[in-house]
Amino acid sequence: MAKLLLGKEVTEALNAELKIRTAALRARGIIPTLAIVRLGEDPSDLSYERGALKRADAIGVAVRQFILPRESSAEEVLAVIDQINADAN
Repeated sequence: MAKLLLGKEVTEALNAELKIRTAALRARGIIPTLAIVRLGEDPSDLSYERGALKRADAIGVAVRQFILPRESSAEEVLAVIDQINADAN
């Protein structure tokens, strides 16, 4: 028989598991970090980002934000991504 999955229940279960995994990493000296690269100030991007920040805070993940001008070139964006990828932390 099929079981109805409610979004809130699923999210809460996932967050509980992620809190445990995040705490285990922190206990080993590893700080899980989300890097957010945003171009400009588009309201829908800002809304999505607020949600990501809220969830990261709830599960114990650090956040680094990289805000670039909307007109940034692909090369500029890729340079920031390379910088993030090169960071051993």
